[in-house]
Amino acid sequence: TLGEIYGSQDYAKILPLLSDFMYPTGGPEGVEKTKKKYERALRTASPKFWQMCSLQPSWNFHKLTGIFTSLEQWPLESPPVILACSDQGPMVVVTETMQRLHHLMAGSQLQFLESSKWSWQLEGPDVVDQASSLLHQLVPKGMAVNTLVQQVSVGGEKRPVHVVEPKSLSPVANVLYLGFPRFIPWSLQLPILEQWAGTLCVKIWGISENSVNPSLLSLDRDADEFQQDLFSVVEALLPELGEKFVLVDSTWGPGTAAAWRFRSRLSGALIVNAHLFKAPNFDESEMAQKIKKRMATLGEIYGSQDYAKILPLLSDFMYPTGGPEGVEKTKKKYERALRTASPKFWQMCSLQPSWNFHKLTGIFTSLEQWPLESPPVILACSDQGPMVVVTETMQRLHHLMAGSQLQFLESSKWSWQLEGPDVVDQASSLLHQLVPKGMAVNTLVQQVSVGGEKRPVHVVEPKSLSPVANVLYLGFPRFIPWSLQLPILEQWAGTLCVKIWGISENSVNPSLLSLDRDADEFQQDLFSVVEALLPELGEKFVLVDSTWGPGTAAAWRFRSRLSGALIVNAHLFKAPNFDESEMAQKIKKRMATLGEIYG
Repeated sequence: TLGEIYGSQDYAKILPLLSDFMYPTGGPEGVEKTKKKYERALRTASPKFWQMCSLQPSWNFHKLTGIFTSLEQWPLESPPVILACSDQGPMVVVTETMQRLHHLMAGSQLQFLESSKWSWQLEGPDVVDQASSLLHQLVPKGMAVNTLVQQVSVGGEKRPVHVVEPKSLSPVANVLYLGFPRFIPWSLQLPILEQWAGTLCVKIWGISENSVNPSLLSLDRDADEFQQDLFSVVEALLPELGEKFVLVDSTWGPGTAAAWRFRSRLSGALIVNAHLFKAPNFDESEMAQKIKKRMATLGEIYGSQDYAKILPLLSDFMYPTGGPEGVEKTKKKYERALRTASPKFWQMCSLQPSWNFHKLTGIFTSLEQWPLESPPVILACSDQGPMVVVTETMQRLHHLMAGSQLQFLESSKWSWQLEGPDVVDQASSLLHQLVPKGMAVNTLVQQVSVGGEKRPVHVVEPKSLSPVANVLYLGFPRFIPWSLQLPILEQWAGTLCVKIWGISENSVNPSLLSLDRDADEFQQDLFSVVEALLPELGEKFVLVDSTWGPGTAAAWRFRSRLSGALIVNAHLFKAPNFDESEMAQKIKKRMATLGEIYG
């Protein structure tokens, strides 16, 4: 059915189908806008696109399961593989296929694209950013950066601020990072800022415990005193931060009110794991007394600088990433960082726990309701964090900050800086949503020779820098014209500093998807194009398969050359004997009709 519909090239039949394979991002208005963009793309699509639309649906139904079942079990010592599956995709066609691939590909990660049916390229920036963040995990972390300490004057006193910026390019945004999350030494935060500067092409101004006066966190001081001291440091930086900047608050609460104080200057804010925004009358409860005592004890333990007491606490506020061996490794790294930490770090550790308990709720409740027309705010909450101290706080902030997004950091207790690259990458992807999308790129069409025939391949690369990796993108996902995929590749090249080689329907021979041809014929044609590119792709490259199945086996064919693979929404890896079922006959008919309509 799908083949028939697309085979007809009848827009009156094709456009209503969009809601079948695209999540209704932006509601009815957003869907109508996407329909218009999609129709414009269809009207300029190539004859090979229409041929692909006409033939691929039924070919996928009849041929893909045989291809998948012929593949060997993926060796465990292979490069990393991420399987990206739309969370609203059709169960039999997409979700079960991705689950079977996950079983076949030992060691792969199965990740879900939220609020996506399966045509992720059409579903708006939030879905595209999720796919981008998965690719981000597979490529080296960006360009070289410069790191320096700049002194700013606050009330006649010099305060140190860390500045991290790309070496060779002008940054796309300024980021103000507030980084005194109680027990995390600055030396464990700085590498993350360097990663962000290098991958997101941003200039970061980092305020640590050494930039402020932690003695103002004494319980006999007014809560406003520490706030004003912090705000004075930020105000001293405003001429450097420009007209607009992004705020990242990783202070566990004492810096969160800066979002309100500097709201008119913000282009966005990321607030991570604020603490102890308590419910009314909570302080009279038994639970409150336990938390109050715990905070005082933590302050005393860190105030003693007794490593024998401090290091066992790590498991209380860090997810056991890497199991017992990983925790031990982190403990050693943490101890080394503690031994070089400044006196102000220890003062912050000693005073902040009880200050947070006694002062933060009063600060939060004094803040006005966040205006709806404010810049975007992302609230990042560790999914394994303590309910009362962290999770409920972030939920109350979400209620207070109208229009904010509440996002969860998976497999994280709350000290996300200590919990390994997967957790850090989640935080990075949230910041990525708040900054402009990278550096300028060049896009060109390069002809490669396959059996004496010229085949076009799109090449997208950063204009001014050498790429950190080559990416091979297989992009003929049935009904998505190349013109709607190319902007995503340009975004990836500009933000991840990668060179992308894009194979579209115009690079291959879609007529080989005819049902009277052997399944291997199309595969070999595709592999021949990739083989022609191997000298350009270098010793290792990242594969992105967005073909809905016909290109997936390339991961096996070129496994020895891969540094990683991202496979998105493969289709129709069917269960044994499924073809005899009534559901199979319905899907078979649907695929044929779609082919006719698009054809």
